[in-house]
Amino acid sequence: MINCIALSDIDEAINCADIDNVGGLVQEIGIAFAEDIATWPTLPAPAGNSNEMQLATAGAWTGDLVQAVGKKLFKVTFTDEAGAFTITQQGEAGGENYLYQLDISRAKMNAVIFGFENALRGRKLVILVKDKNGTCYLMGDKLNGAKMVAADASTTGTATTDKNNVPLRFTYACPRKLVYTGDTEGIFTEKTAGNNVQGGN
Repeated sequence: MINCIALSDIDEAINCADIDNVGGLVQEIGIAFAEDIATWPTLPAPAGNSNEMQLATAGAWTGDLVQAVGKKLFKVTFTDEAGAFTITQQGEAGGENYLYQLDISRAKMNAVIFGFENALRGRKLVILVKDKNGTCYLMGDKLNGAKMVAADASTTGTATTDKNNVPLRFTYACPRKLVYTGDTEGIFTEKTAGNNVQGGN
């Protein structure tokens, strides 16, 4: 039987990059409607029937996220150290998959953030998340978009020292646990007709 993924040794951290580890998220996400994406990255797969993927290949999306002409991802800044991204295994035997969940918080209720919530309600989304180690995660794919779901209540707080706050929650079910290593620059610039060049990470 050919294995889809080849096992290999995973050594102890041996260099500076392996040892560096900072918790939390970069306080900015990229977001767009799923329909605004022209090309999606694909699930990693062996190059041929007799090949096996290496671990690093098996843990990352293949290819770039490419926006449609006239579209781009929008940057949304949230309160620093008020966001968390988790990936949790779910499903019964034979139907296991992963629940990606993003929780962020934006200080101060106002018309703009309420309008943002209203715009996303019931829509299929694509979201790009980056942690403070520089690793990126993609929520949404060609078949299954991310979505905004019910979060904690927006609140004025009680005391004057409390935070007037708007919590937001997004979820996405993915067949695999993956990082995104494709373009993270060009997708924030509106794509023009005839321009197929994407930027680097």
